[in-house]
Amino acid sequence: MHKLGRLFRSFINANTKISHWFDSLLPAKYRIEGYQDVLHSVIPKYVRDDWVVYDIGGGKNPYVTIDMKSKLNLHIIGVDINENELNTAPLGVYDKKIVADITKYEGTCDGDLAVCLAVLEHVQNVEAALRGINSCLKRGGLCVIFVPSKNAIYAKINRILPQDLKKKILFSIFPNCCVG
Repeated sequence: MHKLGRLFRSFINANTKISHWFDSLLPAKYRIEGYQDVLHSVIPKYVRDDWVVYDIGGGKNPYVTIDMKSKLNLHIIGVDINENELNTAPLGVYDKKIVADITKYEGTCDGDLAVCLAVLEHVQNVEAALRGINSCLKRGGLCVIFVPSKNAIYAKINRILPQDLKKKILFSIFPNCCVG
């Protein structure tokens, strides 16, 4: 399976290089990378001092950094389906870790902000996931959701491959990850 993983990794790397090359041909205003833009331009507009922030599916890579948490006195709650991912996050970033499938989660409606980045494309039931996210938020709470483009080649491939095959491919590329 490692050979398959290397093949897919080569495909991903080639796709990334081609995408960067193509982007270089475009005017700067069309070269915005969605994920980075959400991280650095969108979410910071909504985070406030002393807020309770739910990081949905952030696992080992939470949106909030230790510095941001300290500077804004944030209370960060990490919700992820994978306990190992939560436990691999930077020490001290999460005040509370909740191991749960967001499609089945019922929160306590205490969050000021929920951040859900590149998660919904992985769930079987988006409507149930949105209910789970909503259950994290108090009345008037805000939610920032980022979902990669459904028109990207990897998103199209993701939709047509059977779930078991996707798990095998993912594990072959990232053997240290634990796919739920």
